[in-house]
Amino acid sequence: MKFYPSRYLEAVKEMDFSGIECNLAFSGIHTPFSLAELGVTSRALEAVGRHNYGSVEFKQQLGQWYGVSADQVLVPGGGTSLCNYLIISVLAGPVSKILIENPVYEPLRAVAASTGAKLEILDRKVENNYDIDLDRFDALMDETVDLVIVTRLHNPSGKDVSEAALLHLAEKAEEFNSHILVDEVYLDFLPEDHRKPAASLHNRLVSVNSLTKVYGFGDLRSGWAIGPEELIWECWRFNNLLSAVPPVIPEAIALELMRNGGMERAGAWARRRARENLDLVSDWMNQHERLTWVEPDAGVIGAVQIRGLDDSGPFLKLLWERFKTAVMPGREFGIPDGFRMGFGEDSTEVREGLRRIDLALSEYNS
Repeated sequence: MKFYPSRYLEAVKEMDFSGIECNLAFSGIHTPFSLAELGVTSRALEAVGRHNYGSVEFKQQLGQWYGVSADQVLVPGGGTSLCNYLIISVLAGPVSKILIENPVYEPLRAVAASTGAKLEILDRKVENNYDIDLDRFDALMDETVDLVIVTRLHNPSGKDVSEAALLHLAEKAEEFNSHILVDEVYLDFLPEDHRKPAASLHNRLVSVNSLTKVYGFGDLRSGWAIGPEELIWECWRFNNLLSAVPPVIPEAIALELMRNGGMERAGAWARRRARENLDLVSDWMNQHERLTWVEPDAGVIGAVQIRGLDDSGPFLKLLWERFKTAVMPGREFGIPDGFRMGFGEDSTEVREGLRRIDLALSEYNS
């Protein structure tokens, strides 16, 4: 395996946000609740013990949530990132072909490239509202494609993938004995009647999610994958090469949050915050002449393009240095003329950040 580093994560980790006053780069929610406020006490740790392949109770809880057996649940620790790494590594290799969406969350592309597989672009074009191009998908699919990778909600645009489109992907994947990895880490921003997990629709769809982006518990690194039993077992076997056992304390805390309603309380708060801020940003975008986007279906991120610019880099540098406002450079996602805006912070900070973007655009054009 040739290792391809993630340029995106390295860039983020090197950023010094200490002088930033308006952070519109963050892509998740900071929960206002402590674990204690959500009912997690030391009692949750009393029964903690060694679990070779993840806590049985935790897997059962997730299985009940998804309507699958515990053997279809992968909880290796390490969040969504490790789940994605294991699934991609098990399903693809040097003789494989991987179809991967573009614009894309770059670490997914880095992992896919590290398998040695040939990567083919599955476009999600702005002129098509960032929907998956199913005609191109059909044309690219053949017996060499072992894996297709998409995000839902799409990172960076915040657009969903319809149930009909997911089933189309799954049925074609079944025809060629392939799988569809659906990173659903933003899915729970959608209303309950719109967030049916992909894995519950078809056995060729593999769902990945976590307590991070929506629920605000990134420090737990509690992520999971739902898929066919044989695939999940192969992922556990591969994980044996990386670690002996999953971290048990984060599992115990996550299980308690799911059981006592704390997870739903945090999620309900996050959905309200996200909806209010999305409305705020949408109103601002609708009045803007220089900026354009496809309005997200939900969540706290959106892909913004700047009319008249081929490279947004110099503008974003001005925004950072002169106006102390951060967004995520679009080049990291395949959108060189724009940026990804995050609006999960307090509405006061978001509103001020939007004002500073206006000021920066005025100064940049003068």
